Amino acid sequence: MSFPNIPDISPTIDINREDVINLILASIAFEELGLSHIINSEAEKIQYILGTLDGQPAIEPPTIADLLKANSSVDKALRSVINNQMLLQFKLEDAITIPTTTSTSSTTTTTSSTTTTTSSTTTTTSSTTTTTTTSSTTTTTSSTTTTTTTTTTTTTTTTTTTTTTSTTSTTTTTTKAYTDVGSAWSVGTSFGEGNAQYTTLLSNLTEKTVVLGLGNNNIPVGTVQIKRVGNNLEVTITTDSPYVMDEAQLYVNNIAPTNSAPGSFPYKYTVTNPADYFTSHTFTVDVSAFAGQTLYISAHAHLLQ
Repeated sequence: MSFPNIPDISPTIDINREDVINLILASIAFEELGLSHIINSEAEKIQYILGTLDGQPAIEPPTIADLLKANSSVDKALRSVINNQMLLQFKLEDAITIPTTTSTSSTTTTTSSTTTTTSSTTTTTSSTTTTTTTSSTTTTTSSTTTTTTTTTTTTTTTTTTTTTTSTTSTTTTTTKAYTDVGSAWSVGTSFGEGNAQYTTLLSNLTEKTVVLGLGNNNIPVGTVQIKRVGNNLEVTITTDSPYVMDEAQLYVNNIAPTNSAPGSFPYKYTVTNPADYFTSHTFTVDVSAFAGQTLYISAHAHLLQ
């Protein structure tokens, strides 16, 4: 499997909220991809031991002790995968609920300047003049005149203050719509064209569960549960949130499939109304004609989210 590409983030970490959410979802996808490879390797381990792996040379048939030992090893590995799968499920559900749009408000405040004007004061006082003339015979005394002029002082102060505030709010509403994400198959052995795969239910087994893998990398998006019930075989295809199905197809026979076109499969279930999209569907197939034989099962679903 390939390694994830780490984004070029400077020490200042200049990324927005949407980029953060995309990085979280990408990390979940890479972890899911790693788990799918682990599951596939465990499946191929069992196929090798049983001698059913495509292209492998003939080997000595395993003993019961060998089978029990291999089964215990696979059981431990899958338990660890399931634990990690649960944690990734919680991580995915939390990530897709993080909001990506917030309201923005802008505030503008304008304050006028204050002006104070004070008039000047002027005071004028006239001078006083006295003249006295004396003769031996006649005395003349001039009158004294004093004139004082005072100008009144006036002070005027004017103060004007104006404050204007405006607020603008913007809210964006996102309407959810379904997106076509492609084909998912019961993970096992590849056949035909594209990412088509099938799995087997050995004659001595009555129940089996495999991963429902999306795309060429078999990203786990759900499960395919296979169970023998009397003469019937019940195959239940289930998707994990946020994935839904609008069609499902099933192949069941005692020989491996060769035509990978889902439309050629004998068992089908399809809906066209988005209100009828489903997350689980069970096919019930009469397999009485294959009693005591290994069954080859290929389950396909078309996914949206």
